[in-house]
Amino acid sequence: MRVQPYLPARLRRGIAAVALMLALSPCTALADLSFTSQRDTLVITSVGGSGSPDDPVVLAATVVADGEIVIAIGGMSDGLGNRARSNHFTSFELVLALTNATDRPWTSFALALEEQPGLGSDYLDGLSFGQDALGSPTRATSDRFARAQVTNEPRDGIRFSIGVVGPGETVLLRFLVTDNTPTEPVYLVHYRDQPVAGLPRALPATPPARGVRSARGAA
Repeated sequence: MRVQPYLPARLRRGIAAVALMLALSPCTALADLSFTSQRDTLVITSVGGSGSPDDPVVLAATVVADGEIVIAIGGMSDGLGNRARSNHFTSFELVLALTNATDRPWTSFALALEEQPGLGSDYLDGLSFGQDALGSPTRATSDRFARAQVTNEPRDGIRFSIGVVGPGETVLLRFLVTDNTPTEPVYLVHYRDQPVAGLPRALPATPPARGVRSARGAA
């Protein structure tokens, strides 16, 4: 009997099919928070935790294809309270455990908080990754990226960089999700068309010095 060789392309198609099926299934929920993948690029596999600094919400998911990622977060209401013990009306601490099931490494990963996907945020939506009027440092860390750069105004964003997450590897991204004007759902998004996760740009080729012919053009 002839054994078929391993075909990465076939494996990727199979993963994508499973991702689409799971993305259409009911959302993953805790007692008072829910998380739903809005795109077939991400499959949520598990979620747990209360959202406090000692017991953060840990959301495990697999990125199965390039493209934008949108996670709808339900439960950001007055009843949630200040779980992260920050200076906000509603908050919780979140750890994203993202497995890279694509065929390329990530050299950075950026996320944004939005009330409506694709419309960005403004000064009045109350969303942030822990923006603190008292000036306390924003809590954001990763096990594979050395830098976590938070942008508070005018767009609420966080960019993890200086590191590499290869295909098949998992990265932990830890940060706060806060809202001073509680509304639900809110959206945690990652846009592929922004160069936030991918290979660094190749350096342009150095042209021959002026007055010196290349080897191909030499007599």
